[in-house]
Amino acid sequence: MILRKIVTVVWYCTWQDRRLLGEALIFLGLSKCAVSMLPFRWIAVGLGKFMHESPFMDLGIDPYMVARVGWAVSAISKCVPGTRQCLVQALAANWILRYRRMPSTIYFGVAPDTDRKLTAHAWVRSGTRIVTGGEGRHAFTVVASFSHE
Repeated sequence: MILRKIVTVVWYCTWQDRRLLGEALIFLGLSKCAVSMLPFRWIAVGLGKFMHESPFMDLGIDPYMVARVGWAVSAISKCVPGTRQCLVQALAANWILRYRRMPSTIYFGVAPDTDRKLTAHAWVRSGTRIVTGGEGRHAFTVVASFSHE
């Protein structure tokens, strides 16, 4: 069933999009394993500079590629079980952008829930564009950010 979904997504894509979908599949799998098996402090070491942000300008960034990275992560996460968490998607998108040498910032935020508990959210920004986790991010207070340039 999963293979059928992935084949359906890939069938009508260009070879560049197929390569990007392959990267998304690999990095989503790696990020799912990392979140499941490693303490966050070990993951944080590889995320970049703590409490820094990449520039809010699109200089040196291909906006089309940034949008395609977000699309690829979203498309594959809908097909592969266990990869719909915002943290898993944010880590994968951040690693893909880093692999492609594009500056990005990964944000971690918290907000009070209706039961007075805290809920968490993660999202990625590259230049002026939100790559993953954009919906509802304004309700969260940023408690940590990591960037690489």
